[in-house]
Amino acid sequence: MLEDQALRQCFGIAIVGFVIYYVFWQLTVGARRRAMIKDKGCLPVKKYSTKDPLFGLDNFRELLQHIKRRTMLESQLLRFKEMNARTITFPSLGKTVIITMEPENLKTIQALDFKKWSLSRQRKRSFRPFLGHGIFTTDGAEWQHSREMLRPNFHRSQVGDLNTFESHVQHLVAMIPRDGSLVDLQDLFFRLTIGSHASKNLPCTNC
Repeated sequence: MLEDQALRQCFGIAIVGFVIYYVFWQLTVGARRRAMIKDKGCLPVKKYSTKDPLFGLDNFRELLQHIKRRTMLESQLLRFKEMNARTITFPSLGKTVIITMEPENLKTIQALDFKKWSLSRQRKRSFRPFLGHGIFTTDGAEWQHSREMLRPNFHRSQVGDLNTFESHVQHLVAMIPRDGSLVDLQDLFFRLTIGSHASKNLPCTNC
């Protein structure tokens, strides 16, 4: 009897704790989200169907399989096509994941309202060995500094000069071995970046 009573008390405490947390969340985070939805005129996000709607373990297992096959981007594109939407949501390991390819969303996150967005610790740990300490792996002032450094590369005169970019790309391709030997593409891409950033009237001497 005492064990049953203790279990009921623990269950009751857990229910009360969940209710308190839910009310607190609705009054804080939920309120801010509702205000943003109203202010921005956000539309409902389509939910991707899943066998495990609570923890999304099937989605997580599927994601791991695509990572091993190196088909993650193709799988995400297929989801967008299946849902006929540019922004979708699904559960994964108990978290709500939202992915988007809507240009206006990306514009808001990357340019118009970037101060309100940040990267997860997991993304920083995963991407820094590959991309280094730059625009794809930093937040706040560091990210803004990297963005300002890259801004000239996206000037209309630079982007529109395809002939200049073509010459740099051809230099890069020419430096890739044809015998199947290993090559440090990171170094070549770095040289491509430096070369394309130079004046379009100057030849690329680094790549």
